[in-house]
Amino acid sequence: MLRVKPTIIAYEDYQNFVLEQLRKHFSGSVLTMVNNDSPIIYKLWITILSFLTSWLRNSYSYRGPEPQDQASMIRSYLLLLLAKPTISITEWVDELHLVTIFRFGILAKLSL
Repeated sequence: MLRVKPTIIAYEDYQNFVLEQLRKHFSGSVLTMVNNDSPIIYKLWITILSFLTSWLRNSYSYRGPEPQDQASMIRSYLLLLLAKPTISITEWVDELHLVTIFRFGILAKLSL
């Protein structure tokens, strides 16, 4: 069976995911939002990247494991540049696994 690549996550699905995660983790929770996080969340919220999928479609093979959504990958990189521009991508991946606000997808709906 051939898998159709690349994986696509619609912009509206991304926004719904972000809202769901913010409500889940910050409404009536012990967690609080830091003021510095709001501009970053807003910038990623308004940035529509779903068109990247059609631009990058020919760069993906139909064989191999299912890839991450391209818009999610770019959002992750943008979040790195906005939040922690001095660390490496390897260190960033470690942070995605550890830091709560980044992990549950404010940025990108990546599968970690």
